[in-house]
Amino acid sequence: MNVIIANKYLNQKKEIAAYSVLTVLWPAHQFKKIKDVIIQVVAKHYNGQIMKGEQYKLPTDLILDIKSRLKTLSGQINGIVKMLDEGKDPEQINIQFRSIDKGIQKAHYLLLDEVYRKALAIGIVKAVDSCPGNCGNEDKIEYLKSEFPNLELSDLTNRLKEIQTIETRLKNYNEKKVKKSLVTPYLTFSSLFHY
Repeated sequence: MNVIIANKYLNQKKEIAAYSVLTVLWPAHQFKKIKDVIIQVVAKHYNGQIMKGEQYKLPTDLILDIKSRLKTLSGQINGIVKMLDEGKDPEQINIQFRSIDKGIQKAHYLLLDEVYRKALAIGIVKAVDSCPGNCGNEDKIEYLKSEFPNLELSDLTNRLKEIQTIETRLKNYNEKKVKKSLVTPYLTFSSLFHY
Protein backbone atom coordinates (compact mmCIF):
# COMPACT_ATOMS: atom_id res chain seq x y z
CA MET A 1 0.00 0.00 0.00
CA ASN A 2 1.48 3.33 -1.05
CA VAL A 3 0.89 6.41 1.07
CA ILE A 4 1.93 10.00 0.35
CA ILE A 5 3.81 11.17 3.41
CA ALA A 6 5.11 14.63 2.51
CA ASN A 7 4.48 17.84 0.63
CA LYS A 8 7.34 20.28 0.20
CA TYR A 9 6.50 23.94 -0.18
CA LEU A 10 8.75 26.10 -2.29
CA ASN A 11 9.05 29.75 -1.44
CA GLN A 12 9.67 30.86 -5.03
CA LYS A 13 6.83 33.23 -5.98
CA LYS A 14 4.71 31.57 -3.31
CA GLU A 15 3.86 28.76 -5.69
CA ILE A 16 3.29 25.37 -4.19
CA ALA A 17 5.04 22.40 -5.68
CA ALA A 18 4.06 19.06 -4.27
CA TYR A 19 6.59 16.28 -4.08
CA SER A 20 5.48 12.87 -3.06
CA VAL A 21 7.44 10.36 -1.11
CA LEU A 22 5.79 7.00 -1.37
CA THR A 23 6.12 4.42 1.32
CA VAL A 24 5.87 0.70 0.79
CA LEU A 25 4.91 -0.73 4.16
CA TRP A 26 8.01 0.49 5.94
CA PRO A 27 8.63 -0.64 9.46
CA ALA A 28 7.30 1.84 12.00
CA HIS A 29 10.72 3.01 13.27
CA GLN A 30 11.86 3.90 9.72
CA PHE A 31 8.63 5.76 9.05
CA LYS A 32 9.04 7.71 12.30
CA LYS A 33 12.57 8.83 11.29
CA ILE A 34 11.39 9.99 7.87
CA LYS A 35 8.40 11.77 9.42
CA ASP A 36 10.68 13.60 11.89
CA VAL A 37 13.06 14.72 9.13
CA ILE A 38 10.18 16.02 7.01
CA ILE A 39 8.71 17.93 9.95
CA GLN A 40 12.13 19.50 10.66
CA VAL A 41 12.54 20.59 7.03
CA VAL A 42 9.07 22.13 6.93
CA ALA A 43 9.60 23.86 10.30
CA LYS A 44 12.91 25.36 9.10
CA HIS A 45 11.20 26.61 5.96
CA TYR A 46 8.42 28.35 7.89
CA ASN A 47 10.71 29.67 10.62
CA GLY A 48 12.91 31.20 7.95
CA GLN A 49 9.94 33.06 6.50
CA ILE A 50 8.65 34.23 9.85
CA MET A 51 12.06 35.22 11.22
CA LYS A 52 12.81 37.43 8.20
CA GLY A 53 10.28 39.89 9.59
CA GLU A 54 9.17 41.03 6.16
CA GLN A 55 8.33 44.70 6.13
CA TYR A 56 5.19 45.77 4.40
CA LYS A 57 5.93 47.56 1.16
CA LEU A 58 3.48 49.67 -0.77
CA PRO A 59 2.91 48.38 -4.30
CA THR A 60 5.55 49.83 -6.64
CA ASP A 61 3.06 50.89 -9.30
CA LEU A 62 1.19 53.00 -6.74
CA ILE A 63 4.21 54.96 -5.53
CA LEU A 64 5.80 55.82 -8.89
CA ASP A 65 3.97 59.15 -9.26
CA ILE A 66 4.72 60.20 -5.68
CA LYS A 67 8.40 59.36 -6.09
CA SER A 68 8.53 61.37 -9.29
CA ARG A 69 6.90 64.36 -7.61
CA LEU A 70 9.26 64.19 -4.65
CA LYS A 71 12.31 64.05 -6.92
CA THR A 72 11.02 67.14 -8.74
CA LEU A 73 10.52 68.91 -5.41
CA SER A 74 14.02 67.89 -4.35
CA GLY A 75 15.35 69.54 -7.50
CA GLN A 76 13.38 72.70 -6.72
CA ILE A 77 14.81 72.78 -3.18
CA ASN A 78 18.32 72.45 -4.59
CA GLY A 79 17.43 75.30 -6.94
CA ILE A 80 16.45 77.51 -4.00
CA VAL A 81 19.73 76.72 -2.26
CA LYS A 82 21.57 77.74 -5.42
CA MET A 83 19.46 80.92 -5.71
CA LEU A 84 20.34 81.82 -2.11
CA ASP A 85 24.05 81.18 -2.75
CA GLU A 86 23.94 83.38 -5.83
CA GLY A 87 21.96 86.16 -4.10
CA LYS A 88 18.97 86.02 -6.47
CA ASP A 89 15.90 88.24 -6.19
CA PRO A 90 14.03 87.59 -2.90
CA GLU A 91 10.69 87.65 -4.73
CA GLN A 92 11.83 84.81 -7.04
CA ILE A 93 12.99 82.81 -4.03
CA ASN A 94 9.63 83.39 -2.34
CA ILE A 95 7.80 82.21 -5.49
CA GLN A 96 9.87 79.02 -5.49
CA PHE A 97 9.07 78.41 -1.79
CA ARG A 98 5.33 78.76 -2.46
CA SER A 99 5.66 76.43 -5.43
CA ILE A 100 7.40 73.82 -3.29
CA ASP A 101 4.80 74.23 -0.54
CA LYS A 102 1.95 73.58 -3.00
CA GLY A 103 3.87 70.66 -4.50
CA ILE A 104 4.39 69.09 -1.07
CA GLN A 105 0.72 69.52 -0.19
CA LYS A 106 -0.34 67.96 -3.50
CA ALA A 107 2.11 65.04 -3.08
CA HIS A 108 0.86 64.46 0.47
CA TYR A 109 -2.76 64.48 -0.68
CA LEU A 110 -1.96 62.01 -3.48
CA LEU A 111 -0.07 59.81 -1.05
CA LEU A 112 -3.09 59.59 1.21
CA ASP A 113 -5.89 59.55 -1.34
CA GLU A 114 -4.32 57.58 -4.16
CA VAL A 115 -1.57 55.41 -2.68
CA TYR A 116 -2.82 54.65 0.83
CA ARG A 117 -6.47 54.31 -0.19
CA LYS A 118 -5.61 51.92 -3.04
CA ALA A 119 -3.15 49.98 -0.86
CA LEU A 120 -5.87 49.66 1.78
CA ALA A 121 -8.35 48.40 -0.83
CA ILE A 122 -5.81 45.83 -2.06
CA GLY A 123 -5.11 44.79 1.55
CA ILE A 124 -8.81 44.35 2.29
CA VAL A 125 -9.29 42.20 -0.81
CA LYS A 126 -6.28 40.04 0.09
CA ALA A 127 -7.53 39.69 3.66
CA VAL A 128 -11.02 38.69 2.52
CA ASP A 129 -9.49 36.10 0.17
CA SER A 130 -7.15 34.75 2.87
CA CYS A 131 -9.80 34.48 5.57
CA PRO A 132 -12.42 31.84 4.78
CA GLY A 133 -14.50 32.93 7.76
CA ASN A 134 -12.85 31.19 10.68
CA CYS A 135 -9.50 32.94 10.95
CA GLY A 136 -10.25 35.12 13.99
CA ASN A 137 -10.08 38.38 12.01
CA GLU A 138 -13.28 38.17 10.00
CA ASP A 139 -15.14 40.80 12.07
CA LYS A 140 -12.34 43.36 11.75
CA ILE A 141 -11.99 42.68 8.02
CA GLU A 142 -15.73 43.10 7.50
CA TYR A 143 -15.67 46.33 9.51
CA LEU A 144 -12.82 47.76 7.41
CA LYS A 145 -14.58 46.66 4.25
CA SER A 146 -17.83 48.38 5.20
CA GLU A 147 -16.09 51.56 6.44
CA PHE A 148 -13.74 51.85 3.46
CA PRO A 149 -15.89 54.17 1.28
CA ASN A 150 -16.40 56.62 4.17
CA LEU A 151 -12.85 56.82 5.51
CA GLU A 152 -11.39 60.28 5.98
CA LEU A 153 -7.88 60.95 4.68
CA SER A 154 -6.67 61.34 8.26
CA ASP A 155 -7.85 57.78 9.08
CA LEU A 156 -6.17 56.06 6.14
CA THR A 157 -2.75 55.69 7.74
CA ASN A 158 -4.13 53.95 10.84
CA ARG A 159 -6.45 51.72 8.81
CA LEU A 160 -3.58 50.78 6.50
CA LYS A 161 -1.52 49.76 9.55
CA GLU A 162 -4.46 47.70 10.80
CA ILE A 163 -4.86 45.83 7.53
CA GLN A 164 -1.10 45.23 7.38
CA THR A 165 -1.25 43.71 10.86
CA ILE A 166 -4.21 41.56 9.85
CA GLU A 167 -2.41 40.43 6.67
CA THR A 168 0.61 39.38 8.75
CA ARG A 169 -1.62 37.48 11.18
CA LEU A 170 -3.45 35.79 8.29
CA LYS A 171 -0.18 34.82 6.66
CA ASN A 172 1.02 33.22 9.89
CA TYR A 173 -2.39 31.60 10.43
CA ASN A 174 -2.42 30.10 6.93
CA GLU A 175 1.20 28.92 7.26
CA LYS A 176 0.35 27.19 10.54
CA LYS A 177 -2.69 25.65 8.89
CA VAL A 178 -0.54 24.29 6.06
CA LYS A 179 2.07 23.06 8.52
CA LYS A 180 -0.64 21.35 10.55
CA SER A 181 -2.03 19.70 7.41
CA LEU A 182 1.46 18.34 6.70
CA VAL A 183 1.80 16.91 10.20
CA THR A 184 -1.70 15.43 10.48
CA PRO A 185 -1.28 12.67 7.83
CA TYR A 186 1.89 11.47 9.55
CA LEU A 187 0.19 11.20 12.87
CA THR A 188 -2.75 9.36 11.33
CA PHE A 189 -0.48 6.98 9.43
CA SER A 190 1.88 6.47 12.35
CA SER A 191 -1.03 5.74 14.65
CA LEU A 192 -1.54 2.54 12.66
CA PHE A 193 1.73 1.23 14.08
CA HIS A 194 2.39 0.36 17.67
CA TYR A 195 5.87 1.27 18.87
